[in-house]
Amino acid sequence: MAIKTPYFMTSRDWWDFNPKGYGFILTDKAPQEAIEDYNHFMERERYNEEHGID
Repeated sequence: MAIKTPYFMTSRDWWDFNPKGYGFILTDKAPQEAIEDYNHFMERERYNEEHGID
């Protein structure tokens, strides 16, 4: 199964690597749709981490 790139990552101007460690942060250039996608992505990541899902 192919992994789809999250929408918020489709423009490098919208995100960066988290300087405090694991994950990503959004830049102030991210549009609302990218922010919503990022929030949904992070919810899934937290759920997967809490439930031991890779």
